Amino acid sequence: MSIVVPTHLQNTAEICCPDCRSTDLLEDYAAADLICTQCGRVVSERLTDTTSEWRTFSNDNNPQKDKSRVGAAEGLSHNQLTTTIGAGKGGKDGASNLSRLQAKTIIGMSEKNFNDAVQEISSMADRMGLTRKIQEQASQLYQAAVKEVKAPTNALVAACIFIACRKEGVPRTFRDICQLTNVPKKEIGRTFKLIRSKVLPNISETTNTVRASDFMDRFCADLGLRSIRRFAAHVSNKASDLGVSGGRPQLTVAATAIYFASQLSNNDLKRSPKEIGDACGVADQTIRQCYKAFFKHSRELVEGVEAEFMKGHTLEELPSV
Repeated sequence: MSIVVPTHLQNTAEICCPDCRSTDLLEDYAAADLICTQCGRVVSERLTDTTSEWRTFSNDNNPQKDKSRVGAAEGLSHNQLTTTIGAGKGGKDGASNLSRLQAKTIIGMSEKNFNDAVQEISSMADRMGLTRKIQEQASQLYQAAVKEVKAPTNALVAACIFIACRKEGVPRTFRDICQLTNVPKKEIGRTFKLIRSKVLPNISETTNTVRASDFMDRFCADLGLRSIRRFAAHVSNKASDLGVSGGRPQLTVAATAIYFASQLSNNDLKRSPKEIGDACGVADQTIRQCYKAFFKHSRELVEGVEAEFMKGHTLEELPSV
């Protein structure tokens, strides 16, 4: 996860965390969130980048001249480069006939379907607060996948967005995509596997691995556990590095790490597997099974953790299995 201080928010005292009033805020460009570094609150979501899309080099080195582009960037469908003939008033003149003729001749069914899919990708990405780059990645992948994979359009769109998120290291789950698209989780999973086997081997770009710790900001905020997010991230990273997770999905590891960390916290921060499972989209029984492995290696998982997280608590507080 790449987090940097946004230029347009530097030295801006008016923007502060509503909980702790800290002005030390960081922007997560991947998730488009503005996060407080002191308490972990997500101060703002779905931020819009208003800066230019490339660096400007000028012979006179004048920083005031920013030669940003006018208008939108050229998209994959090229539909903004097409000349469209208007129907004219009344609908019975020559312009109307020409408009209908153009629609029949220059816009084929496959191109129309592709344009519709790109529009759907753009709409869904906007609702999820995804960046323009992820939208383009998903559109490019759809363009390649639609020729190789037989699946409903909505399933292809959903799977392409999921893969594009992984390529950019943005933590999104099947559950997130499923809730937004109303496509069954099994259908998205099936389509994802087909694209991975038939399309991705022919694409040179690699897919970034999403670690369990990447989910912590969002899940801990949803559970009201912002204060232990770094503790949970430490536990999840240790579990993955030491092989304690046993190849389980990163979503399961994240949920179990949150449960583990909450049990070594004050009573008001303790959460049950059911509560955590509902927030993370993981069955509580799955969390319990994974916790058994965590419990066996509990001493190793807390090794090197910041002292403040274990202050006043011992491993004996962990529920036995």
